[in-house]
Amino acid sequence: MYSNAEESRYNLFKDVDIVIEADYHYLFNKCHDALREMKLNVIEVNEGLGALEAHKSFTGRNSEKVKVNVQVEKVPNSMNSYIVKVNFKRGFKKDYIVLPRNSKDTNLFINHLIRRPKYTHDK
Repeated sequence: MYSNAEESRYNLFKDVDIVIEADYHYLFNKCHDALREMKLNVIEVNEGLGALEAHKSFTGRNSEKVKVNVQVEKVPNSMNSYIVKVNFKRGFKKDYIVLPRNSKDTNLFINHLIRRPKYTHDK
């Protein structure tokens, strides 16, 4: 199922919903930052609707287009819990080709999202 040892480090899944307890504005900005850190072009930002859309085109021998939608929704009956829905789409038609790549990208997004912010120290 995996093409190399590095890909086997990731979980495979088609869709993922991440439940996070945080301030909404902070969480939305962290999602935006995660997409930019992944070198994706963020083309739509709508904080009021909790929606982000980004894409990237790869050219050359393995040319493809990648599109990602991120949706941040309030968990009903909670103070500061939100569901982050992440959906990567590629130009391939077969799920068995796309699933490992999308899962790897989603895991990378989650790692960027939950990582502690970098602090700079003045010396």
